[in-house]
Amino acid sequence: MLFIGGSNLVINNGIKVQLVRALSDLGILFDNVENIAVGGTGSLFGLENLQIEGTKFKDFRVIIVEYGINDWGNFSSEPLIWQLGYQLLLKEIRVRWPEAIVFNIIFGRRDEPLWARQKKLHTEMINIGNVLGAINIDIDSHLKGFADTSYPFQMNYRDDAHFVSPRVTHHVSLIVAIEIFRVLSSSNPREKLTDNLIHSDRKIVYKKIGENDTEFKNSQFHRLATRLKYGQSIEFTLPGLPNTLSFCSTKNSGSVLIEYNGVKKIIHTSYVEDTTKFEFLVKHCILEKTYDGKIDKNHDTVVKLTAIDSSHHDWNQNYIQKIWGVCPSISSYSDCFLLNISSIVVK
Repeated sequence: MLFIGGSNLVINNGIKVQLVRALSDLGILFDNVENIAVGGTGSLFGLENLQIEGTKFKDFRVIIVEYGINDWGNFSSEPLIWQLGYQLLLKEIRVRWPEAIVFNIIFGRRDEPLWARQKKLHTEMINIGNVLGAINIDIDSHLKGFADTSYPFQMNYRDDAHFVSPRVTHHVSLIVAIEIFRVLSSSNPREKLTDNLIHSDRKIVYKKIGENDTEFKNSQFHRLATRLKYGQSIEFTLPGLPNTLSFCSTKNSGSVLIEYNGVKKIIHTSYVEDTTKFEFLVKHCILEKTYDGKIDKNHDTVVKLTAIDSSHHDWNQNYIQKIWGVCPSISSYSDCFLLNISSIVVK
């Protein structure tokens, strides 16, 4: 069994632990259970993580995908890139593990002002799941239907994006477990894999940045990043159009200037200190406002990355791309720790 998604799959007494337990109570046991969910990341990072981590895994019977909360930002700011990435994620899973049954789990946020836009995201997720043969389980709609004046919907959450644990995570896990049990008990549980996709002629490819000379390791992650020292630049060529950047974030890592095709963007890589107890986080962002869906043919793009801060001569406030959970470094002349950069190409 494989879990791919956000923080509700990794929190203490969260969905992963509760679901495995609920399935065991139903007599469904798994030889291997792997979790490559990463808190605070969306499905585009899930696709990258799958490309990197997925090669070390063997077969799975069941795969859980959950991005109904974390994909809100990318869906809102870059819907075409989000749509391409979500399609490629589900298709990559189906191609890599053709015998597995994929469950597309839909969670939602607590606060009502977001619900209308979030519903569009969830509808699109379900539509893509249907096309790619996933089993959709809409937990968000279930919890809204279950709520009433004596038990408001908001009581399911400990904050805007996380369920109360273990009370609500146990309830949610039971719903998912029963559906998995039903599907696995069916005589014909598989859905046909189709290629009826809007972006069927596109793919996202990944390139490791630099020499991977710095190790980051804790109980959840092991990553080799490239340290880009303050003022240092690295230049390379990508096929197609630059798309996403991933990096290790520390409380005093610096900012990186990205330059290509006349575009200049500054990405802060230091995490907001009050948001985590960990020494580092794995972060990921879309390079916004670069893809309009009109790539006709592949072309090489020269990309230059430079570690800078506000005292650097190339600093420009207008270049800064806002990303949730990161901020300018608390230290001057700080280094950056870069992982991968992706690009969109035509097959």
